[in-house]
Amino acid sequence: MKQAVYFIGHMVVRIALSAPLRDLRFVQNGYAKLYAIGKQLLEKPEYRFFTHNMEKGMTVLDIGAHSGYYSRIFSSLIGMNGTLYSFEPDPWCFGILKHQLRNKENCEAVHVALGASKTTALFYPNARSRADSGLTPRPHSEKPIEVHMTSVDVFCRERGIQRVDAMKIDTEGSEMAVLLGASDLLKTAPPKWICIEIFPEALKASGSSANKLCELLLQCSYVLNRISPSGSLCTITDIPAFLGECGHSYANVIATRKTENTD
Repeated sequence: MKQAVYFIGHMVVRIALSAPLRDLRFVQNGYAKLYAIGKQLLEKPEYRFFTHNMEKGMTVLDIGAHSGYYSRIFSSLIGMNGTLYSFEPDPWCFGILKHQLRNKENCEAVHVALGASKTTALFYPNARSRADSGLTPRPHSEKPIEVHMTSVDVFCRERGIQRVDAMKIDTEGSEMAVLLGASDLLKTAPPKWICIEIFPEALKASGSSANKLCELLLQCSYVLNRISPSGSLCTITDIPAFLGECGHSYANVIATRKTENTD
C-alpha cells in the first residue's frame, strides 16, 4: 500500500505544481486533502497515539507542519486553552498551511525553518514529493530558495514561551539541528514527549546520523519508543537493530521522559 500511496502522491504533486495550477486555491485544497488521505492510510498508529496523549491546554510545536494535516488534529485535541505553533519554511506549503488553519484560533502558522541557530538557510523544494523538501538537496530537488531560520530556544525566548508540552519534528534530515537548537528547553523544561522522524539516509545527507540523534535524546533523559498499531508505545531496547529495520525508509519514534507515563 505504501508504494501505491507514494506513486499517486508523486503524480498529484507534479500536476499541482505545474505553472498554470500551483497558485489556484482549489488545487492547493485538493492537494491538502489528498495528502491527508495518504497520512490517514499510512500513519494510523501515530494518529492513535496523538489522540491518547494530547490534552486540553497543552502547548505544542509542530515543526515541519507541511500542509497542516497534523496541525489540524493537534488544534482540536488541545482545545481553545491550548496553543499550537506550526512551522513551515516552504512558501507553497506555508500558503496551504495558513489557509488550513485560518479558523483555528489556538494556532499560529510560522513561516520559518527551525535549526540550530537564528540565521538564513537554503531550502530545496522537491518537485516530485513536496514532503521530501528540506535543507539538503535530494533527488528531484528544485533550485534552492533562501529562507529564514530560527531555533526553538530563540523562538521561545522571543515569544516568552516558558513551557512546551510536546513537539512533533519532521524536517527531512534536519532533526538533529532542531534538537541542538532546543538544548536550553531540553535541559530546563523538557517536553513530556517528542514525536520525531528518524530517516537514516536524510540524516546522513545533512551531516548527522540516526545514531547521533538517538544518543542525544538518550542523553537528555528520554526513552525511545516505537508506536504499536494500537497507538501504545513499545520501548526500543536494541537501537542499532531498530535503525537497521528502517533501511531506506523512515520511522516515527516517540521519545518520552523517563519519569513520564504515556498510553
